[in-house]
Parts: sequence; C-alpha cells; structure tokens
Amino acid sequence: MEWISHGVTGVLVGNAILPPDERPRRAPVWWVAATLAPDWLGFMVHSLGEAHRGVMHSLYALPLLAGIFAFAARRFSGRPQVKLVRLWIAFAAVIATHSVLDLLTCYRYNPA
Repeated sequence: MEWISHGVTGVLVGNAILPPDERPRRAPVWWVAATLAPDWLGFMVHSLGEAHRGVMHSLYALPLLAGIFAFAARRFSGRPQVKLVRLWIAFAAVIATHSVLDLLTCYRYNPA
C-alpha cells in the first residue's frame, strides 16, 4: 500500500479507539508516525543488511514499537493523566494496520 493509505487508516483507527480527551496532542501526527514506523525503521535496518518487510513488519516488533510510541506520546504530548496501557493498545492497533494493509498488496513480499 502507499504511505497515504497507511497514514489515513492509522488516523482513523487511532481516533476510533481513544476518545478525544484521552488522545495525545496532535494525535493524527502520532498515529501517522506510528503506522509508518515499520517502513522507515525497516529502511534504517535495511541499510544494515535486512530486507524490507523483515522484523519491523513482524508481530515481534509490534509490542516494542507500540510501547515506545505510547511512552513518547504520553511524555511529550502534555497529557500525563492518560493511562499508558490505553495508549499502548491504541498504538498497537495503529501499527497493526500497517501489516494488515501490506497483506492486501499486489507486491511480491508479505509481512513476516
């Protein structure tokens, strides 16, 4: 899928999971960054020799990436009252949409 499809889907899923008072500030930016993270982190790891859609597109990386984004969003968005677990669930769902959309592509590679 194209990056725009990933981004729009991530924003829709993130906004559907968390009510407005629990979303981080600039929530669409956080959702887009999280849903595109498997690609841009994958490209950084790719320079170390890993193929695209490797470990960053796997279920192994999803909990770690969701935790990093949840912690960062809570810390830097100015809403420390939001529960970290709820943010983690939202970011995990947003990041999972990336692999789901990649399964629908006509390209040769599928997520790990």
